[in-house]
Amino acid sequence: MTEFGAAWGEVMEWIGENQLQLDDRPCCEVHLNDHEQHPEGRFIVDICQTVKRR
Repeated sequence: MTEFGAAWGEVMEWIGENQLQLDDRPCCEVHLNDHEQHPEGRFIVDICQTVKRR
């Protein structure tokens, strides 16, 4: 699960690079699988961050 922090960091970097800014709505992670049933023990996750144009 340590990869989640790095993934969030990449999302935030992408937001800044694309002239977007965070808005006040909540963010979330949508977990799409059971990592214990994945052949490599991996999580499949959608990272959802609300944004608005600057």
